Amino acid sequence: VLTAGHLVELNVRTFESAHKKLMVLNPVSRLEQYPQDVENVRKQIVVRMGHLLALKDAGFKGILEKLAGLSPLNILARGYSITFKLPEEAVLKDAAAVRKGDLLRTRLHRGEIISQVTEV
Repeated sequence: VLTAGHLVELNVRTFESAHKKLMVLNPVSRLEQYPQDVENVRKQIVVRMGHLLALKDAGFKGILEKLAGLSPLNILARGYSITFKLPEEAVLKDAAAVRKGDLLRTRLHRGEIISQVTEV
């Protein structure tokens, strides 16, 4: 048996439930939430871009290190040299390319040496 008090209480609960649903679906409430949603997405983009830039920076530094290892100047620093036949300035790759009396320029890590072939 439903009493008037129970009916009132049931109607109040039904009203409160409907009111909550309307508040959730209310366009004004949803529009008020959008700026916060946009801010959250902006923060995520900033964090992700920071991570992406850090990854790209690490990759770039790795490539620079590889290039530095292949640099002719760094190779010279390890004790190697480059010898040129003068006057052509052609890189000397074979001893058979020179004759007694030819002039050579040898590039070292620090400086150069001019020499004359005395024996092949």
